Amino acid sequence: MTTVSSGQTQNVSAGQTVSGTIVLSGGVEYVSSGGTADATALSGVIDDYGVVSGAVVYAGGTEFVFSGGVDSAATVSSGGAQTVLSGGSTVSTLLDGGANQYVSSGGHTTGTILGGSNNNQYVSSGGQASATMVSGYNDIQYVYSGGVVSGSTISGDYSNQTLSGGTAIATTILYLGYQPISAGGVASGTVLSSGGSEQVYVGGVASGTTVSYGAGQYVQGGTASGSVVSSGGVEVVYSGSIDIGATIDNGGAEYVSSGAVASRTVVSSGGLLVISGSDTNATILSGGSVIVDGADTGLVVSSGAIKLLEVVSSGVVASGEVVNSSYFQTVLSGGSTVSTLLDGGANQYVSSGGHTTGTILGGSNDNQYISSGGQASGTVVSGYNDIQYVYSGGIVSGSVISGDYSNQTLSGGTAIATTILSLGYQPISSGGIAINTVLSSGGSEQVYVGGVASGTTISNGAGQFVQGGTASGSVISSGGVDVVY
Repeated sequence: MTTVSSGQTQNVSAGQTVSGTIVLSGGVEYVSSGGTADATALSGVIDDYGVVSGAVVYAGGTEFVFSGGVDSAATVSSGGAQTVLSGGSTVSTLLDGGANQYVSSGGHTTGTILGGSNNNQYVSSGGQASATMVSGYNDIQYVYSGGVVSGSTISGDYSNQTLSGGTAIATTILYLGYQPISAGGVASGTVLSSGGSEQVYVGGVASGTTVSYGAGQYVQGGTASGSVVSSGGVEVVYSGSIDIGATIDNGGAEYVSSGAVASRTVVSSGGLLVISGSDTNATILSGGSVIVDGADTGLVVSSGAIKLLEVVSSGVVASGEVVNSSYFQTVLSGGSTVSTLLDGGANQYVSSGGHTTGTILGGSNDNQYISSGGQASGTVVSGYNDIQYVYSGGIVSGSVISGDYSNQTLSGGTAIATTILSLGYQPISSGGIAINTVLSSGGSEQVYVGGVASGTTISNGAGQFVQGGTASGSVISSGGVDVVY
């Protein structure tokens, strides 16, 4: 075993093989073309023009792999470095915590592993790295303008592949790993899965990204094209971003935010597209769903597809739409809806001049709001804590209210021919008017100060309770009760 001290150099000539050399700080091992060094341990320097295998690089040590040099299975520890220069190559280097690998123009690495924490691989212009594995904590592969990497796998908390103008091909991002793409950066064929994510910033480009199983693609000012979003995956296109030709498969979702521009999106059965910005020439196939709250020029909705207009404008009739939790539907002047279903935590807003027919509040915590000048007919309120609010100047007719805590609240509005059943109720406050309400089977009506009830029919366990308001023409039959306070 040879020890090379500070100021000393070990020369390994062509045809010569050395093993187990220890290179101390300030020492140099020089491996010429045709020379071989095995299992060198160093805190000094190796200049590799030949073949080096199994080297261990400690703090302060550096291995330089020059043109014609080949290194395999090196381990670089904290504070150590490996630099791969033009014509040099490495295979299966391990960066084992706080270590760095530099890939210069013309250099090439294969199978580098960033396996501890705070390791970095820097791929400069003209440098190439293939099959890098980034798997520790806060391990990062940096790819600069002109650098190219392929087949990388990124996983681990805070670990990422940062494309600062460089190109990445066929990267796989898993388990909280991520891929930020800044100006000039290009990612092609990235696979996002199991909590991985991709961020496409201004000037960045992502092409052919696949998103599934709890992963997300977030286009934040950049451009994405040809994304495929499948079960458990999500793509969010933010304001100022562009998305072209995405495919949304069963269980996948794409959200096009206000100010974002998308085109040629295809939604397959079980997929969801939410348009708050603009999506041109989107196609919704049978079984697919689209929620529209923005521009949808050229939208094609196939037979069996589901379309929900969150904003129903003048002259538009929306029929048979389903509004799920956290979504809403607004009916503007001249717009109308038929048989909308609010299916749990959803809201429908009926503006002045808007009209709805047969809306069903069928889940829980659904709300229908009728503003001044708005009208609703045949609304069915049948879930838990579902509420129809009728404000001053609003008019509803033929509503049916049932279900625990479900009600028709008249806050200055007018209700005609409402039926109240099964623990449903009708509170009438100041300015509210109820005409010909039918109370039965546990339903009730409360007429408060300033409220008016006319022609109420009460039977079968139902009750009218006049609490400061005015009731006229009530008809009380078997099992009904009218209490005037």
